[in-house]
Amino acid sequence: MVFYANELWKGVQTGESFIKSYDLTAQQVSDIKQLYKKLDVQKIPSDKFIKSWQQGFDGITYIIEEKSHKLYAFKNYWTPSAQYEFDESRRILAFTSTIEEIVDYSSKWKEFQREIPFYGWTYNGSLIVLKVIVNTKEYRKYKRKKNRQLRDKKLQ
Repeated sequence: MVFYANELWKGVQTGESFIKSYDLTAQQVSDIKQLYKKLDVQKIPSDKFIKSWQQGFDGITYIIEEKSHKLYAFKNYWTPSAQYEFDESRRILAFTSTIEEIVDYSSKWKEFQREIPFYGWTYNGSLIVLKVIVNTKEYRKYKRKKNRQLRDKKLQ
């Protein structure tokens, strides 16, 4: 499981990233494989093949990629939570939420966020977070460093 954050400074991505990985245990991998089989996720078609499945501009798109021997599948599911009338969407949601429980996603995400060394950050362009400044001396030091980096980048 990999989390990443791209630094934002003065509304611009600086090119700096913070990345943290968490290895899954053999038991977690086994549990996810069993869940995949139990929910028969392999047989769920991509959303474009499910009659009346809606598409939109915001929300969450889940992507499931599978390779089994010589067969390869790449399936998209736009915001299953907005398509709850479909058995397929309920199975996708059960699959993803149970995976989050298996890997303890919530506590790992919180741990990752606490460790991000930036005052402003984003990931995949979909979330912007600004930290509350609690130590003005540290912030002034950080601000001088970032302004110097931006100035040096413009000179190149």
